[in-house]
Amino acid sequence: MCVLDIAGGTGILSRAIAPFAKNVICADLSQEMLNEGVKQSKKEGVSNVDFKNVDVQHLPFQEDCFDLVVSRLGFHHFVEPYKILSEMDRVCKPGGTIEIVDMISPEENQLFRLYNHYERLRDPSHVNALKESNFIELFKYFELKIKHNDIQNAPFNLRRWLELTKTDNQIRKKLLMIWLTPKNEEVL
Repeated sequence: MCVLDIAGGTGILSRAIAPFAKNVICADLSQEMLNEGVKQSKKEGVSNVDFKNVDVQHLPFQEDCFDLVVSRLGFHHFVEPYKILSEMDRVCKPGGTIEIVDMISPEENQLFRLYNHYERLRDPSHVNALKESNFIELFKYFELKIKHNDIQNAPFNLRRWLELTKTDNQIRKKLLMIWLTPKNEEVL
């Protein structure tokens, strides 16, 4: 199986898939992330993952060349998700699989805006976490069959969440103040 990992960063998913694939290409725009992925692959003894510095809106691959095209936690960084899914579809073989794993926003518009506002404060590279309905629309637009759709609530630790993106101290304090209420203390 030939696999393409879109916006794969350091290749966490690529390395997890590698034992089950002929080869995996981890495509990302950040050379720094890719360099870290190369280091981790060497450290873990993974030899069938290639790290490519690629603009995922314009994939440099021929049509119909991957059995599996995945994106894990990338779509909330994309300004034009339709372009990305279009490219994923273009390079995926007929009968292949496109898999997207990402955060989703609440369906209600006010909560959608608020959630994405806080995410952008924490992580300036965040654009929008799409709603479940947005993902369904995307797949329907490209006439892609949804074989499985699963939503899981993932508990998180607020302090670790802020550390993950090295959130600025002033913004960190602001977000902690918002969340420091009795009902939210368990996430700290």
